[in-house]
Amino acid sequence: MWKKKSVTFQWLISYMLLLIVPIVISGSVFVALNSNVKKNAVNLNDIILQSLKKDFDSNIMELRNAHIELSANSNLKRIINGVNLSENFDKKDAVNAWKELKSLINTNSSVKSIYVNFPQKNIAIYTGSGVSDSDTINQVAFPSEKYE
Repeated sequence: MWKKKSVTFQWLISYMLLLIVPIVISGSVFVALNSNVKKNAVNLNDIILQSLKKDFDSNIMELRNAHIELSANSNLKRIINGVNLSENFDKKDAVNAWKELKSLINTNSSVKSIYVNFPQKNIAIYTGSGVSDSDTINQVAFPSEKYE
């Protein structure tokens, strides 16, 4: 049908080459870039996950340290012993415990507030926002008394 030296045949060959060569080149570039992008995405995800793991681990350690400090708080122990033994305790212990808990929050970035409730003695200690000094805690917890 077509002779190898005919213009139509030459035109068809050049047209096919002009069409096929860019498709082959762009396909090979796509395959190479696709694998590179996937590899970079996986590496970036690994880095982000490691960073999150470090953040979570440090938060857990801060919470663990806060738990240890709470369990060693002598004022809270006196209140707990007073509640368990149904003994009277110095209400100043609640204010001192509040001060110590407030300083604990300032040193731990993962702890935002602490709430301790002793319903048997009608005492609640809260270190969240809105309670900022000992006068405020005295007015809220013990309206008729003042402790410094």
